[in-house]
Amino acid sequence: FVNARRRIWICNSYFIPDRQLREIVKARARAGVDVCILVPGKHTDAIPVQWAGQSYYQELLNAGVRIFEYKAAMMHAKTVLVDDTWSIVGSANLDERSLELNEENLLAIADPTLARDIERGVLADIERSKTIRLEAWRRRSSFRRAFEALAKLLIEQY
Repeated sequence: FVNARRRIWICNSYFIPDRQLREIVKARARAGVDVCILVPGKHTDAIPVQWAGQSYYQELLNAGVRIFEYKAAMMHAKTVLVDDTWSIVGSANLDERSLELNEENLLAIADPTLARDIERGVLADIERSKTIRLEAWRRRSSFRRAFEALAKLLIEQY
């Protein structure tokens, strides 16, 4: 991620980025890299996980990261596209549990053809997604913010 020059597109069903990932994607977005994150919308099987992940939206949006929530159905994707060559696919979610405790697998593939195929899929999914806009996100209720904070606290303990 650190060397991405054109794009970092992350699709992840349980996205709770740790500090290191947040710092990297924010730095790359500020450097002009297209950082896009696609996560589930209302069709999720883990609402507390979603709220915990949403607690980071404002921080990421402030840095220029684009965030989309998939509306069409349940989304269980776990892919990353870096520039026009690198693809990462596997079973790992971008949360501390998956990265530190679960025995998850990821495969990094340097293949422009696969990268183009993943790009087409992500673009199609973005068409069926809600764009999260910074100004609208800032106006969410205090009640909602409290649930996000509580979810983040509980998830960190889990």
